Amino acid sequence: MKKTKKDHQVHDTPAYVLETGPGLFMVKLKPAFKKQAKRVETEIITAYRKFAYQERMKG
Repeated sequence: MKKTKKDHQVHDTPAYVLETGPGLFMVKLKPAFKKQAKRVETEIITAYRKFAYQERMKG
């Protein structure tokens, strides 16, 4: 799969989603962002939305 600019934008978020098993997801926070706890919740939601969108685009 070719990387597009959009792919890179996803990695710039403080949180990212890992698929740990079929239907199991884990949200990881990048260490640099752990201090910003107030924003964490929204970042997690954003990261998951981006992830879910990418999954839908895959088919």
